[in-house]
Amino acid sequence: MSDYRADAERLVAVGQIVSELRAQFVVHDGYERLRHEFDVLLHRRRADLAAGRAAEARGIVLVGASG
Repeated sequence: MSDYRADAERLVAVGQIVSELRAQFVVHDGYERLRHEFDVLLHRRRADLAAGRAAEARGIVLVGASG
């Protein structure tokens, strides 16, 4: 399997997971703050990858308090 095809299949799989998570999401008061903080982390991560500074991390994990 070519790298392109593997990447495309991975993107489709990730898109499906994100879609499923969005369907389960409940809007709450802290959503905008949480979304902003996540976007900041995501943009930093993408900038590092674009500059060739990929640390051992392969993604971003966001963990918050339950409830």
